[in-house]
Amino acid sequence: MKIKRTKDRISYFEGEKELAYVLFPKIDDHTVVIQSTYVDPILRGQGIASLLLEEAYTIIKDSHCKAILECSYAKHYFQKNEDKQDIILSCPYTSVG
Repeated sequence: MKIKRTKDRISYFEGEKELAYVLFPKIDDHTVVIQSTYVDPILRGQGIASLLLEEAYTIIKDSHCKAILECSYAKHYFQKNEDKQDIILSCPYTSVG
């Protein structure tokens, strides 16, 4: 297992093959959009998506940005993890932001 981080993507690799990712590009200096989370079907149900979103949360928070949630899994993740909602700028299920 290898996690690769770039400025707007966190990827999970086994060998040379990317099997999961979360994509969160910046739309301005202080805002990112968590656009999508993908996990290959062979890894689903193992907590990989949560692991990647925890990493994304840390990167977004450390860069002093806020996040808009477009990804349905990210919405679910942040709904379950209220302690991480401090980075949310726009969220349809809560008054945060």
